[in-house]
Amino acid sequence: SMKFEVGVHPGYDSVEKEELKSEIKILANITGKEIISGRQHFLKFRLPETYESLYAAGIRKEYSMGYSDETGFRAGIAFPFNWFNLEKEIETDLEIIPFCIMDVALQHFQNLNPEEAIQHSLEIKKAVNDCNGFFSFVFHNESLSETNQWVGWRPVFEFLLSE
Repeated sequence: SMKFEVGVHPGYDSVEKEELKSEIKILANITGKEIISGRQHFLKFRLPETYESLYAAGIRKEYSMGYSDETGFRAGIAFPFNWFNLEKEIETDLEIIPFCIMDVALQHFQNLNPEEAIQHSLEIKKAVNDCNGFFSFVFHNESLSETNQWVGWRPVFEFLLSE
């Protein structure tokens, strides 16, 4: 069987700790898996509140550190890192996994066609490889649908997965 991880995708109002814990519990019950990872809906988060809530709810891997409207390195690096809580002056074991490409950034905000998206992504992948970094990206399920504005985008996804 394939190994996979299921993560929570909290809604807008789930910054409240109890609501977030409830969402995680529901997802864990449905999947039968421990939920330790997540990415915020629309990448909406407030520091340090969101990370504190996620941490308190048992999340240990967080995937929201990136841009939805452009490509690049929001945290300035291409490596996962542990979140340092500046208010408490402690390093936590909440691992932040930054991403450098999101499908909607390429297609909607940068107005690239699939071929241009592959060329642009090649430059970013090269930069990550040059520093032996960790290449992470976000694609939504509809961008793999080959319908509407996403016709022709599956090869971009396949390219991003390739070595």
